[in-house]
Formats: sequence, C-alpha cells, structure tokens
Amino acid sequence: RARARRYTWVLLAATLLGFRSVVAAVAVCQMAVGDGVADIVGRRWGSVKWPFSDTKSYAGTGAFVVGAWAASLGVVSVYHTFGYTALTAQAAVVPLLAVSVASALVELLPKGQGVMAVLTDDNLTVPACAALVGSLLLR
Repeated sequence: RARARRYTWVLLAATLLGFRSVVAAVAVCQMAVGDGVADIVGRRWGSVKWPFSDTKSYAGTGAFVVGAWAASLGVVSVYHTFGYTALTAQAAVVPLLAVSVASALVELLPKGQGVMAVLTDDNLTVPACAALVGSLLLR
C-alpha cells in the first residue's frame, strides 16, 4: 500500500513540477513502462536470474530497457510535435538508451528494510535516477 502511494506521489510531483518537461515525462516512462514491462516479462520468461538476486532476471531487465526506451522515444516525439521541445526522437535515441540502462541498473538494487525500504523503493529511485541522468543528457 505504501509503495502504491509513493508511485502516485511521484506521478503527481512529475506532473505538477515537470508539466511539459521532457525530463519529467521520461522519468515517468522509466518508472511506469520500464518497471511494469520488466515485471510482466520477468515473471513469464525470466527463468535465468541475476547472480545477486533471486527475484530479478536478465529477461526482465532487458524488457525494462527496451520498453522504457521505446516509450521515452515516443514521448519525446510527441513533445517535439507539439512544440514543447526542440529535441527530436532521432537526436534522443542514444541519450534515452543511456537513461533507460541507468534506470534499469538502479531497479536492480536490493530493497532495504525499515526506513531503508522507503529510500530503496524503485518507485522513487528509478524516476530520480532517470531525472538526474536525463537532465544531464537531454539538452
């Protein structure tokens, strides 16, 4: 329940603080699409797990990168079409791939206990990472 609330708060903050911001939209894509696709693909085809995690799979991580990257490219294209950014999807291909890979790596971090559970919640760490890397690469 608390994780769902954090997810909702991140969506609200990204909307309020990043309205028409490519970086905020990309951060939401990483959290919503990347994490969602990773869960679905990982449960279905993720029999080969990462050596350091019994819940995370190579297939899920790969799906995270591809799904988040594709969704982010779509968002950049829409934002460009409506004049919210001069950045084109073609120019954003490599930077968005880097954002998606970084976000997928952060999603692999182990979950903490107690207070650390909040600080290591991927509903917070993934969009934070995406916003940080995105703000550096998406200019």
